[in-house]
Amino acid sequence: MSTDIGATRLGHVNLLVADHNEAVAHYRRLFDVEFFLFMYVPEVSSTNTLGVLGDTCLELFAPYHADSVLGRTLAKQGPGAFALEFTVADYEQAREAVLAHGLRITSEDAPHYFWIHPADVGGIALELCPAQFPHDPRAEPGWSTDRWTDSPLGIVGLRSISLKVTQPAAEVAAQLHSLCAAKITDEGTVSGREFVEVQIAGETFRLISPTPSGSPRGTISSLDFAVRNLDTVHAWARACGVPVVEAAGGERLALPAELNLGTRIEFVQA
Repeated sequence: MSTDIGATRLGHVNLLVADHNEAVAHYRRLFDVEFFLFMYVPEVSSTNTLGVLGDTCLELFAPYHADSVLGRTLAKQGPGAFALEFTVADYEQAREAVLAHGLRITSEDAPHYFWIHPADVGGIALELCPAQFPHDPRAEPGWSTDRWTDSPLGIVGLRSISLKVTQPAAEVAAQLHSLCAAKITDEGTVSGREFVEVQIAGETFRLISPTPSGSPRGTISSLDFAVRNLDTVHAWARACGVPVVEAAGGERLALPAELNLGTRIEFVQA
């Protein structure tokens, strides 16, 4: 039996938002996100919407009942990116691999998707799903990301996703190597905290170690996009009416989470 979940790609990043229509309008205005699937999901009291920003898929979760699971999460933790979904080649193989590693499955809708307990993987909320969503523009012949590359912001692609984990980054990287065939591509220190970068299914994830006092829960710290020219980000921000701030000692620019419905976006020179 394989102990690798068989991840084929990053399916999407899950974002929790307070207002569905506001979030759709916001991401269209700032990033020209192309939304392609709108779902009313009564079993979780949520409206879910999928869209692409370049080659990266985002799923917005907008709970409409405060006493639902997502509604309570929104009230407790606030809005923002909260989970990663990986597409897997085979549902049963992925499920058996997760159980073989002694990880807990918190919820499941076989054979469509299941969730791994975040506490078992360094505080990272992971959803595994074998499905390809209908109407995904990335599957259409001739589809291109040129509209984002040629836009004023000039997004070339997703550089990485930064994750604040609850255990030392090296430990989480070793676990992801066994679970997801993750390959270490870089390591170092940022803002006094050790990090390890790993590649899973072609995407890069920066695992950031907790502070000495520990971290109560893992978080998606930022979505990091490579841009053609970092200098043009300032012009884009002025045109959109949002300020950006320096990050990583001036090597990056960031749109703070407070100005982006709870999700921090960082821009790095391609």
